[in-house]
Amino acid sequence: YKEARQYLAGGVAGNAAFRRPYPIYMKGAKGARIWDVDDNEYIDILAGGGPIILGHSPDPVVKAVRKQLEKGTVTLLTSQATIDLAKKITQHVPGMEMARFINSGSEAVHMALRAARAFTGRQKHAKIEGNYHGQLDNVLISGSIFAGPEDNPERRTQCAGIPDSVVNDVIVLPFHNTEASVSIIKKHAKELAAVLLEPVAGNYLGGIPADKSYVEALRKVCDEEGIIFIWDEIITGFRLGLSGATSLNGVIPDLRAMGK
Repeated sequence: YKEARQYLAGGVAGNAAFRRPYPIYMKGAKGARIWDVDDNEYIDILAGGGPIILGHSPDPVVKAVRKQLEKGTVTLLTSQATIDLAKKITQHVPGMEMARFINSGSEAVHMALRAARAFTGRQKHAKIEGNYHGQLDNVLISGSIFAGPEDNPERRTQCAGIPDSVVNDVIVLPFHNTEASVSIIKKHAKELAAVLLEPVAGNYLGGIPADKSYVEALRKVCDEEGIIFIWDEIITGFRLGLSGATSLNGVIPDLRAMGK
């Protein structure tokens, strides 16, 4: 820990790895278990934040990765494997006519919001209080910090350094309050490019699925007001079914970010 703090902010590669009185430093992982530098063994329920759904270094995955590595690493060009994967995903996910592969969930949400602004010509977006959408400025708002009346939440930044100009372009909606959410959306409709939703509220709310009636109401008001309905399924990915969260509620968004 002392050495790590000399080279890494907080002594860790990311905030999620920080623990008191000091973080765990691992030296290996296999299956559902990890080992730290002191040879302590743990059952890993973190699963890398989601993507290690098959466990650490499963033999079929290692074999496939090794096979691909022998064909090349980063080329900046499109491969047949990329086309095949996009085809497979679009076949299974309702409403996803095309796919774009991105380096991170934060970037995927950011690009979806940018596409919504470009399409609608509007600048603002609405997000749900308690939903998590990554580490970029325009979504690090009203996640784990709740403020204002329950039916009319007030914006709160998750950390220092987020410009007021960014905060002012975000409208916050109350989770699972259909009447209030629809009312707020209608009030700001002419300036809203998108409504952003986590169909299953992960990091901040502990995995609570959005009620089907709530999602349906958001879909309806977005259609009425010409607003792009975006789903953030980075954490849940295909865990809810091959069609993503549509398997859960039967609703189809305009854009969705999927991963892990």
